[in-house]
Amino acid sequence: MTYSPPSRGFRRPNTALPALLGCAVLLGSIFAVAGPAMAHNSLVASTPEAGSILTTLPPEFSITTNEDMLDTGDSVSAFLLRVVGEDGLYYGDGCVSVDGPTMSADAALGPAGEYTLAWRAASIDSHPIDGQFTFEWDPADDAEISAGSATPPECGVEPTPVEEPAEGQASGTDSDDAAGADADADADADADASESPSADPEQTSSTVPNSLLIAGIGAVAAAAIGGTVFAVRRRRNA
Repeated sequence: MTYSPPSRGFRRPNTALPALLGCAVLLGSIFAVAGPAMAHNSLVASTPEAGSILTTLPPEFSITTNEDMLDTGDSVSAFLLRVVGEDGLYYGDGCVSVDGPTMSADAALGPAGEYTLAWRAASIDSHPIDGQFTFEWDPADDAEISAGSATPPECGVEPTPVEEPAEGQASGTDSDDAAGADADADADADADASESPSADPEQTSSTVPNSLLIAGIGAVAAAAIGGTVFAVRRRRNA
């Protein structure tokens, strides 16, 4: 007599869980690889420091990030380091040098007061990064005081002299002049970035490739998981 084991209660091994775990591991690996590619440089140090009080003028103003900045060869149009006083005037010659993770410019300041340092750089992933902060300048009586310029300085170009106000007229130290100077700086920064072949025309555009990449990864992962679940269900029903 032949004995046949009862089929009731027999369950096939569940292959869905290992398959889903495999998809999760694959998705995690993709994000692990894509993550560094989407990361921009970030500020780690500056001279002067944000919110600091300078009593002596350093040789250079500098911005340092966590990675080397983009190597653009002899062209540094994608890089900017600009200092504006509370009088609305610009200080420095507009020349910037880049060495690894640091960009710098010769330091120059005018009379005592609050200054704003605005900067822009090309990240290692070719996207522009920027920022600004304020600091105080409280020099000694014998400190070197530089003359400011009415327009943003350009490297190698003679700065525009400041016109003395006529008698009875207000000087160019009001807040409107400072706001206008900041607006001009932003406009020049956008124009410089658009001229650089290695930087995006607008910083906001740097989020578009990342969004598309994330959406693509999500679609691929969803399709893989859906296909796996469908195959497992079909096998069960067979």
